[in-house]
Parts: sequence; C-alpha cells; structure tokens
Amino acid sequence: MRFTTRKLVGMALFIAMAIIFRRILVIHLPIGIFSLAGFPIIMAGFLYGPASGAVVGAVSDVLGFPLWPTGPYSPLFTVTAALTGFIPALFINRMRAGRAISFWIILVAIFTGQFITKVILVPYFLNVLFGIPILYKAIPNLIVEIIHTPVFALLAQSVLIACGEMRGSSPLEDVKVKTS
Repeated sequence: MRFTTRKLVGMALFIAMAIIFRRILVIHLPIGIFSLAGFPIIMAGFLYGPASGAVVGAVSDVLGFPLWPTGPYSPLFTVTAALTGFIPALFINRMRAGRAISFWIILVAIFTGQFITKVILVPYFLNVLFGIPILYKAIPNLIVEIIHTPVFALLAQSVLIACGEMRGSSPLEDVKVKTS
C-alpha cells in the first residue's frame, strides 16, 4: 500500500468525519442508533482501497474513543471498525475488473460489510465481553442496517460520481467504475 500526500490528507479527512459523525451526528431511534459514522470509513475504502479503509476505521475508533468514551475500550471494536472499511471495498474491488458497477452492487457490498460487522461481530463481542445476549443486539442492529445500507449506498454512489470514479446519474443505472 502506497501513501501519497493526497491520499493521507483524504484519509485524515475521512477519519475526522467518522469521529464527528459517530460522536455528534447521532439520532437515537427506539430500535437503535442511526449514525453516519460508517459512511466515511466505507468511502475511504472505496476511494483508496480496502487497506486504507481498514486504517481509517481503526484510527477513527482509536482516536474517537478517548474523546467520547462510551464504555470500556476493547480492541475487538477497533477490529470491527477496520472491517467496516475493508469488507465493502474488497467486495467492490473484486467486482470492478473492467465491469460496470451498479447501485445494486454498491448496496450489496455495503450490506455485506455492515451485516458482518454490526449484526454478527458487535453482538458477539458484546456477549463475550459483557454477557449481553446476542439476539438482544443483533435484531435491532439488523433493522438499523436495513435503514443505513440504502442511505450509505446512495451517498456512496453520489460521492463516487462527484469524484469522477463513476459515470452515471441514477441509482438504477449501471455505472462504469474507473480502474486505477
């Protein structure tokens, strides 16, 4: 993984956005918390690659925790934050190979990452660390991710088009992803 100045600055901006979105821009719903914190992490992976997405996720978690702790620190949650940036980007990179990437592929990539991290790993880690029943967190997290995923996918497609990474204007239209 090669870091250019431009890439480092972009990653730093995504880290700052993730911290702000997670700690300040939060909507508490009866079923769970709606936050755009995962979006900058996912976008870092889409724009700079899976490893960069993982770095942005891990660093934003480590730097954000002392600023606004939400309980005892555990590196297990840092791993889930890293995977939030890694999994969708890896999925997109595998699909990219000169083919058009549609809104639906972006949606599936994001849902896959969010399902693994937020619906499976977070409830499992909460169970291991604090004895919280897995289904107690998994079901509300699944409902929240069903809301998050289309929002993140629409935002991701819009950002990728604006950055020149994709061509297209409609979420239902296949878009051509530039290969680097």
